[in-house]
Amino acid sequence: MNTGENEQGLQKVLDMTRLISIVLLILHFYYYCYQAFDEWQLTAALSRDGTASTFKDTIINGMKIKVSSYDYIEPDSKQIIEHRETSPNGQYELIAYRYTNDIHNLNFIHVSIITKGGQIPEYGNYLIGDIHSDYVLNGAWDKNNNIIFYSNKQYADMIQYYLVHNRSNIPYKIIVDDTKYGSKYLWTDPSSR
Repeated sequence: MNTGENEQGLQKVLDMTRLISIVLLILHFYYYCYQAFDEWQLTAALSRDGTASTFKDTIINGMKIKVSSYDYIEPDSKQIIEHRETSPNGQYELIAYRYTNDIHNLNFIHVSIITKGGQIPEYGNYLIGDIHSDYVLNGAWDKNNNIIFYSNKQYADMIQYYLVHNRSNIPYKIIVDDTKYGSKYLWTDPSSR
């Protein structure tokens, strides 16, 4: 007796597996070819330019996809300034800060360039790290008022993906030093807490 019910159920499982595979393949290409997607202006404007996402809830193949933004800065978080340095010409400040409500649990780094004595923006206006690493492990000004970011071989190539869109037009360069910057969170200075 072949009723066809098993074949219909199996076909639905295969269709769903195929859809999931395609979505994972697209996410894989998006992650590893991000620069190309960015040049084609097909990237999500999440928190890299200060605007909210324009993605809406949708239904794909009968499955409802709910889109929601998540703000990693919790309401009771405290801003901790890890580094603050004035440019040689005295016009700007390089500030690295993070938000936390538990000093033993680091949140990601925000790097901003502000006018001397200006207000620190809520989100970094030059670079925003992520939960995996700061990527930029230290920073300073050079004598020409350019930014020097320090990193290691593991993270140096990733920095370009964490720069804020529409950031200030101050050039930066990356110095890679695995000996001094082997950690993934080096802005931190435990003695300052």
